[in-house]
Amino acid sequence: MANGFSTPIDRRTLFKFGGAGLALAGIGSLAACSTTGGGGSGSGTVKMLYFGEQSAATALQKAIEPKIKQLDKKASLQVTAINGTDWNDFLAKVLTQIASGDVPDIVSVATEGQQLLASKNLLTPLDDYVTKNLSDLHTYFTGAHPVLLESTMYQGHLYMLPDSFNAGSMFYSTALFDKAGLSRPTSKWSMDDFHSSAEGLAKVGGGTYAFDWVVRLWGSWTSFLYANDGNLLEEGKYSGGDWLWKSKAFSDNPIGVSGRKGGWKWGDPTANS
Repeated sequence: MANGFSTPIDRRTLFKFGGAGLALAGIGSLAACSTTGGGGSGSGTVKMLYFGEQSAATALQKAIEPKIKQLDKKASLQVTAINGTDWNDFLAKVLTQIASGDVPDIVSVATEGQQLLASKNLLTPLDDYVTKNLSDLHTYFTGAHPVLLESTMYQGHLYMLPDSFNAGSMFYSTALFDKAGLSRPTSKWSMDDFHSSAEGLAKVGGGTYAFDWVVRLWGSWTSFLYANDGNLLEEGKYSGGDWLWKSKAFSDNPIGVSGRKGGWKWGDPTANS
């Protein structure tokens, strides 16, 4: 990939943009985006891909671009949405776009895709940028738990600055619980409580299902798997990461740093173990 803006954006400007509250992965060379020759407009525009609707992507662009202008008046941002049924679909489209020569500068991506893109050498590690700009990122690292940063590492290198996380949730109908004469779940609800409540709900009749989930991995039965210390793959960790864990990034927030390494390493399937 050729390096160079027709209107250059220096790495400090782009790095500050990367820390503006997004889970971002830099494609190719962070020091010189919207490249000529290997894709990009070469116009001083940072090109970002976003998973979702274009209306949301446009709203994101309008919210962030003024901050970019404060750092570099010649810089601009273009956020393009890619629709998909899930992250797998989105990432397949991203890889197809890159293969066609239309290379983005930044991709907003979940952890499902971070290791995929990093393993294909499509991402630029943020290690040097973080190290050189720790003072600018002080507030960020004060509020970011180390477990989130470790999850965005691959082979000891940091590829993303996460802005959030989510977890599987269970919703229940208070009306159905009342109809079945069941006590509502408490913070001490156990698997046995869940099972007995499901049996009670099944007796309500009228085509009522005791429990239902989406037919996919995320948000379905995997929540039960993880809650019981299980996983689909053998778990391990890459070595490395001390450049971050032993830096000043967490000097004011050391909680959770102990035992952190260079990112999760996924091994063989556990189905037959």
